[in-house]
Amino acid sequence: MKITGIRERLFLSISLLVAVALALSCSGKEESKEPANRTTPPTTASKPATGAFADSTLDRLNQLPPKYDSYYVLDRRSNTIFGIDLNTNKVAARLLRETPLVAIQYDPARNWIYEATGKPQPGIAIFDAATGRYLQKFVQPDVPAGVLYNPVQQRLYVASEDSSVLRVFLPDSMKFTLNIGLNIQNMTPINPTTLMPGPAGKMITANGKHGSVTEIFTENNFMLQTIVIHQAFAIDYAYFSYDGNSSFGCDTEHGSLYRVEFGTGKVLGEKHELKRPRFVQLEIASNTVVVAVGKTEVLMLNADTFRETGKVDLAEYGEEILSLEIPPKANYAEVLMDYKGVTRWLRFDVQNWEPLRLVELY
Repeated sequence: MKITGIRERLFLSISLLVAVALALSCSGKEESKEPANRTTPPTTASKPATGAFADSTLDRLNQLPPKYDSYYVLDRRSNTIFGIDLNTNKVAARLLRETPLVAIQYDPARNWIYEATGKPQPGIAIFDAATGRYLQKFVQPDVPAGVLYNPVQQRLYVASEDSSVLRVFLPDSMKFTLNIGLNIQNMTPINPTTLMPGPAGKMITANGKHGSVTEIFTENNFMLQTIVIHQAFAIDYAYFSYDGNSSFGCDTEHGSLYRVEFGTGKVLGEKHELKRPRFVQLEIASNTVVVAVGKTEVLMLNADTFRETGKVDLAEYGEEILSLEIPPKANYAEVLMDYKGVTRWLRFDVQNWEPLRLVELY
């Protein structure tokens, strides 16, 4: 009986040790497993993205914007905001507006749409895409010329062509909190027509009536400098150089493209006899200036020499380019095109200009 009891106790002890060992082994394997479903896309960069206005080289190269399932695009011709399901590449929502829309900015973190409205009710409206309701509407005396949302600062900037100030809106408090003065030396308003982001918290405006570009430092909320390009009749679109020390600007009507240095005002490069150059952008990874010319062509230029490095004709996808933008840190160009009266929204790989997405907005 004693021997049997000892054997039973020994057997139980060994069984317990085996069970503990198995449990520890299994728990180690679970910890080392990769998640079954990734919520963020893999990236080749070693540093995570910090937003559209980041200043780090790593932040500006080889990174995609944060992944969201929805995206909103304005078709000005039909005055409709289209919600696109990025999982299916199909239109998921149609928001027809009565008041003419000038531009929109989408805040994916809040799922809000900032709408810049024209006459007869010029101003800014904040629309909650989740509930389908307006949260607030602000009437202002001047029609907005452009809006730009900074996801890092969480500020919305509003420029008006007939105003001498840049208005700053804070979504957290739902208030316009600041006006940044925009005047040339003789206190003449610069009349900004477009707004584009830049490095180190900077922003650039193209000032169509004055043939000038303006550099704004949003971290300290003041206008750094306005450069008048005397060779240009007007500057309709402008974009920062890679280092933020100069800008590229288009004189669309007169077919010219300029690079001008901030600080000195020196024209570093110019190219003429282009056919309706517009929507100038910079593809950061290769330091290439990208500009739409003619109806359907995209021209690529070396940013330093203005030497042509490539040209692509997008006529296969539409009859005219309506807009072109390369978002900060993106590896694609976002394009709106007219296709037989229907607006098409496309994303093209900027390396080979093959389409990544195509959605017809109707």
